[in-house]
Amino acid sequence: MFLLLSLFSFGINAQWETTGNNNISNTSVLGSNLNNNFALKVITNGQQRMYIHGTDDDRATIGIGTNTPNYTMQLHSTAATPYYIAPPHGTIDPNPDNGSESMVQFTNQESGTAYNDGLRLGVRGDKCYFLCEDKLQMIVRNSDSKINLNAWGQIDFFGSGNATSSARLRLAADNQNGFMIRKTQGEGTFGLQVQTSHIDINAIEVERYGDVAFVVKNDGRVGIGNMAPEENFKLDVSGRINGEELSLSNSIMLASGQTGLGTQSPDETCMLDVAGKARATELLLTNSVFLPSGQVGLGTLEPDANCMLDVSGKTKATELLLTNSVFFPSGQVGLGTLAPDAAYFLDVAGKIRGCEVRVNNPGWCDYVFADNYHLMSLAELEAYITQHHHLPEMLSEKEVNEQGGFDLAKMSTSLLKRSEENTLYILNLQKELSEEQVKNNELEKRLLDLELKMEKLLSAMSEK
Repeated sequence: MFLLLSLFSFGINAQWETTGNNNISNTSVLGSNLNNNFALKVITNGQQRMYIHGTDDDRATIGIGTNTPNYTMQLHSTAATPYYIAPPHGTIDPNPDNGSESMVQFTNQESGTAYNDGLRLGVRGDKCYFLCEDKLQMIVRNSDSKINLNAWGQIDFFGSGNATSSARLRLAADNQNGFMIRKTQGEGTFGLQVQTSHIDINAIEVERYGDVAFVVKNDGRVGIGNMAPEENFKLDVSGRINGEELSLSNSIMLASGQTGLGTQSPDETCMLDVAGKARATELLLTNSVFLPSGQVGLGTLEPDANCMLDVSGKTKATELLLTNSVFFPSGQVGLGTLAPDAAYFLDVAGKIRGCEVRVNNPGWCDYVFADNYHLMSLAELEAYITQHHHLPEMLSEKEVNEQGGFDLAKMSTSLLKRSEENTLYILNLQKELSEEQVKNNELEKRLLDLELKMEKLLSAMSEK
């Protein structure tokens, strides 16, 4: 290969100089010093390689691979050469049919001088390239605005040239999954981070002073003030919620403070209307409390430690269900049983203890003391007991077992009647006893009179 420097002048009186210009002190020139707008061409191997041209308006153009440059410098190529892009984006492409290439390479001592070192600008086929491989990071800067293209596959857009205290938009590499927008310092630190390619990485994460303020997990769960929302909840809020109205599926929280759970139309007379079951660790209402131990105080914030339910005031409910006990809207109560006998309003499967029991009775037994009441004689009573083995008008053992108990009111009435009849028997016996006592007294008096008469008779007979 040889360098052929062809100096052409198209016109008369063209003068080209290659060693210097005596008319201009301290200046060496290559070309024409005349104002003739002639071009300078550089030719190697018989082909034009570079074209330098000046125009009447003092604009100079340089063409490499073209003699009609459109701009101050234009590089043009029609040859296809093997092309290299560093991993992970590609490797050497030995196929010359993928397009022609025009590239400019800038290198220095730190970058190295190999084929893929430094900064390369140019076009290849139907693509343009701005390449800077792993040894360097690429910086685009205009005043306080800067773009960093890091060697580890991360792009940072800074609102200020200071990378430690500026607003930032970051496009992360594949292994970091997504992009991030943040302001890295200052009282108003905030950010948006989106990562979606791995199940263990948050899709969106907002931080403030290093604490997570808002997170969206890849499965759609949202945590506010909580980096790890519960798996059973789509929304997990660690802190208070303030809003004019919150509407959930079949539930609502109104601006008035009314809340409907399981209903979109809470009762206007209730601040909390639950259409279904309710469960909470602890519920504190005005002058009432529901403790984690299960104790409930209604009308009091300090329920008796010995009571699971302590009500200071009246209680009214549609239905009350306790462990193995139930209170039905019909008024039926089952204590110790969840299925009270339909024939009774109170069905107790167990012992009952109380200070006082009051039973309403449709009738009483005062008629036993009426003058016309027929009292069975003791002989008749004895005969009845001998035959039936129980008192008259009292249930037998067999009847009690068959009926599953006895009517307390009727039994109390029957026992009272038996007691009153026993009182009459006693009074009658006392009357008979008194009459017998009178008779005995009269007999004793007559006996004494006879004894005195006998003594007198014996005394008279002895004197004779």
